[in-house]
Amino acid sequence: MKPKNGLGKNKKDFNVAISYVASYLGVHPRTLRIWDKQGLLVPKRKKNKRRCYTLKDIELGQVVYRLLVKSGLNISGAKMMLSMLEMERSFSKNKYEALLLIEENAKITKEVQERNIANNLKRGRRNKPKDDKKD
Repeated sequence: MKPKNGLGKNKKDFNVAISYVASYLGVHPRTLRIWDKQGLLVPKRKKNKRRCYTLKDIELGQVVYRLLVKSGLNISGAKMMLSMLEMERSFSKNKYEALLLIEENAKITKEVQERNIANNLKRGRRNKPKDDKKD
């Protein structure tokens, strides 16, 4: 009988539901579904078509979270950065450390991060100045 939290006897049996991964990463489960649809974090599926996250998926989720939320990249930029990390074999074991190194070398400062995040938060219509009608 498997424990309720999804932990198996060894790391190969480690399978976690979407709610546990979402709470661990600090995002909403819907966010993980969007990442799955966009191809950023695609977990394996069980026979009943439910998402099943492994340790590798959780580690990749941390990288995706860092790229999207902390660095302020959009989904296209995150995909590009992940493909760069995949191409570089020396960084394939620990992508999070590689990401920190790339951020450091790319001179992504706090100001750049805050500006990117602010720009990404601006969505929808921009407020237009209202015309003052004279009576």
